[in-house]
Amino acid sequence: MTTQTQVLSPRRHSTFVAPPAREYLPFEFTGLRIPGKDDQSIGRPALIGRGAELAQLRRAVASLGAGRGNAIAVEGVAGTGKSLLLDAFAFECRAVGVRVFRGAALPLEQGIAFAALSSCMGGRFTEQAAAPSRGQDAPGQVAGRIAGAVAASLRRAAGGGPVAIVLDDAQWADAQSVDVLTAMAGAGAPLLVVVATRQRLRGPHWTGIRLGRLDEGSVAQLARAMAGAPVAPARLAPAEGIARYVIALTGDADESDVLPPELLAAVLRELDPLPDHTRDLLEVMAVLGPTAPVDELATALGITTREVLDAAEEAVTHGVLHHHGDELAFCHSLLHRALLLALPATVRTALRLQIDSTRHTRSLERHG
Repeated sequence: MTTQTQVLSPRRHSTFVAPPAREYLPFEFTGLRIPGKDDQSIGRPALIGRGAELAQLRRAVASLGAGRGNAIAVEGVAGTGKSLLLDAFAFECRAVGVRVFRGAALPLEQGIAFAALSSCMGGRFTEQAAAPSRGQDAPGQVAGRIAGAVAASLRRAAGGGPVAIVLDDAQWADAQSVDVLTAMAGAGAPLLVVVATRQRLRGPHWTGIRLGRLDEGSVAQLARAMAGAPVAPARLAPAEGIARYVIALTGDADESDVLPPELLAAVLRELDPLPDHTRDLLEVMAVLGPTAPVDELATALGITTREVLDAAEEAVTHGVLHHHGDELAFCHSLLHRALLLALPATVRTALRLQIDSTRHTRSLERHG
């Protein structure tokens, strides 16, 4: 990465709002907190446009009564309502006496063994549980042994009753926690494992629930529920069916080309976990356009195509970019737009001049 590109970084020229801290209580569900409604808890989460998905989770809860476990991965890009669906699932569990142990994976803890699993257990997962037995475990047996110990511990904590273990933001979970959760899913015990993730969890033991974008009717219903009055469809169009952005767009703001501050902050928060070299790539890509050829990005940045793909890997993993043939593309037009707006006009102009100059130089080199 060139020094000039690193200096012209949006992180050094604009204000980024840190994501709000989230607390998960592993033994109780305290209700859904509705943004903009005095942070008042209500008993039952109200889902809009997710009836079929909630019904599938209800069937999984009911199957516990028959002694059958399940493992479900709620999948979708950021802002589609995965966490809200977990809230509703936790309520359904509580209503029928299923004990919920809930946690969340954090980006900074990806390299800490069993960190995600420990968050579900209220931080009480100890190294003793993960320590190898006195015998020699084969590599494939370690996760299964730990999974059995964890499941037994949770059932004891629940007084022998049915148990559900719920993990949010599983795309950031450490590998050891994912291995143990997968082993628990395949054990056939009366235990529910439900995770929310931006990535698809592969394997024979996982059932996927894919959350797509809300349809127009659900968008209008959600906006009206949040604003207390109908909201013009044109104002909601930039959200493109992403629930989090719909909520942000219902705030007090005009309908000009400038994004409401709440929406801009919500979009930019999605980029907070990404490393600097990935953010620098996104900055330059935003100037090039919503899609950009990999070789053109390499030329603009003065790096190799392999380095471009390496820098883009985290953004692809976290649902910011996707591959489109030989190009990279933003998964949501708002991400592209927000990145451009986060750059002061002088920085955008300087980057465009830098990109044009690099293109011109490379063209001269190719054609003599």
